[in-house]
Amino acid sequence: MIQFVNHLDIDTEKWDDCIDNASNKLVYAYSWYLDTIAPEWDALVLDDYQAVFPIISNKKFGIDYLYPPFWAQQLGVFSKEHVSKNLVTDFIKAIPKQYKFIDAWVNSYNEIDEEFNHVMRDNYELNLNQSYEQIYEGYSSQTKRNLKNAQKVKLELLDYEEPEILINLFRNNRGKEVSSFSELDYERLKHVMHVSRYRKFGRVYTVLDKRNSICAGAFVLITPDRIIFLFSATDSYGKETSAMTYLIDQIIMTYAGRETLFDFEGSNIEGLARFYSGFGAKKNQYPQLIINRLPFYLKWLKKA
Repeated sequence: MIQFVNHLDIDTEKWDDCIDNASNKLVYAYSWYLDTIAPEWDALVLDDYQAVFPIISNKKFGIDYLYPPFWAQQLGVFSKEHVSKNLVTDFIKAIPKQYKFIDAWVNSYNEIDEEFNHVMRDNYELNLNQSYEQIYEGYSSQTKRNLKNAQKVKLELLDYEEPEILINLFRNNRGKEVSSFSELDYERLKHVMHVSRYRKFGRVYTVLDKRNSICAGAFVLITPDRIIFLFSATDSYGKETSAMTYLIDQIIMTYAGRETLFDFEGSNIEGLARFYSGFGAKKNQYPQLIINRLPFYLKWLKKA
C-alpha cells in the first residue's frame, strides 16, 4: 500500500536504505540531499519503504503544487525491486488531490503511461568503462580542436576549492544574464556543495589560467557508478581558451576505465547538447510529468 508521509514522520534510515538498494538509485534521492534542496519535503512510501517517491511542494495563491527543485535533475519513483510502469502509475495515482498542479521531473527508469500528460527531456551520459584513448577517439572534431586550443595556454586543474569561489565565478559572469536563480537558490546550492563534500560525495574542480586566476570551474557529485556534472562556471578568458573542455577532459581522463557514467545533467538547449555530445556522450531521456488539476479559469491563466 502506498501512503503519504509528512516530512517529520519520514523514517530517514529506512528511506536511505531504500535508495542504497534501489535498482535505479541516484544521489539526489537521499534524505540528506533532499534536506538541502527542499527542507520540508514529504513522501509517498510503499509498504515498509520498499519503494519511495519524494514530494517537493510549495503553495502559491493558496494553491498547493509540486515542482522540480533546482540541483536535482531526476527524482520520481525509486524501488528496491524492478521499477515497472504499473508501479510508477500507482505512485502517480497516489499523489494527494490537494496538489492542483504537478510538475515533476522523474528519473529515466520511470516509464509513464500515456494516460498521464508528460514530455521527454534530454540528458547526455558518457560511459567511462573504456580506456581514455578509446574515449578520446569518440570526441567530435570540434571537441578535439577545443582541447588543442586549451593545451596551447598554461592551464592547471585544481580539485580543492571552497564552493563560494565557484558560485561567485558564476554570479560575476553567466549569472548576470540569468534571472532564474534567487538568493535562496544560491544558498541551497552552496549548502548542497558543502554537505556533499562533507559526506565525500562532492568535489569542486577549478582551472587556473597563466595569471593564476580561476577562469573556469565545476562541481561534481561522485558515486561509485555515476559522476554528475551538477554546476559549472567560466569567465570570458575561460571561454576563449576552452577551459571547460579542458576541465571535463581531465575528469574523464581521471576516471576512464571504470564502470561509471559521466552524467552531464542535460540538456534540451541545442548548444549545450552539442557540447556534451562532443565528448561522445549519448542521449538518455527522462520524463517530465505534468498534471493540471486547476479549476478551468486558473488553467487558462496558467497557459497564458
